[in-house]
Amino acid sequence: MIREEKSNDTFGCGFNKRKYAGDAKRCKELGLDFKIHCMGPKRIKRYLKRKYDIEIEIEGKNRFDITREAQAIIYG
Repeated sequence: MIREEKSNDTFGCGFNKRKYAGDAKRCKELGLDFKIHCMGPKRIKRYLKRKYDIEIEIEGKNRFDITREAQAIIYG
């Protein structure tokens, strides 16, 4: 019964669950898209460059700031 309630689609294997569980909670608190956050800084930068022809600076920023910028570009 408990196993049916939990979804493993979001996190995948055990390592990823441990790695992203806190980030998922923090993204929810900050109102950020967790799927974008999981891409990581380099993949977000490459995605925005290819799809929107916009290059963002990722040096000296944490993942939450990069996710916030990317979300503003994609959804805004």
